[in-house]
Amino acid sequence: MILLTLISLNLYYSSHSPITPYPDTLSIKETIHMTDKEIVYTIVKQELSYHKNKSLFANGKIFDYKDISVYSVPNEPTIYSVVFSIQSGDDDFWLPGNGTKQENNWIINKSNYMQLIKEKDYYRLISIGTGL
Repeated sequence: MILLTLISLNLYYSSHSPITPYPDTLSIKETIHMTDKEIVYTIVKQELSYHKNKSLFANGKIFDYKDISVYSVPNEPTIYSVVFSIQSGDDDFWLPGNGTKQENNWIINKSNYMQLIKEKDYYRLISIGTGL
């Protein structure tokens, strides 16, 4: 009985990530020599790292990511198209919307439109969605 309780508690805590702020910002001090596209890239990379570092059974867990590309959107100076690939542990979270399922749980060519906003002392990246 005690062993079953310990296993249940372990599964519960491993499926719930600790409450940490979502890393969708970057300090202006850190961006002095960066272009807006580089800022977007850096924030997307820290967001994907956040999902990679989640516990094994947490919602949105990924095992790896690669091929992050950032593109300017014509006539939209603060909006960017971001394309990336992830190795997913949670297809229900990551596959809807777009992307192509490949071997070894890779989803390639995930894309999203993001808006880069400058606030007081940081930049924030806001997801707009998969289409404009």
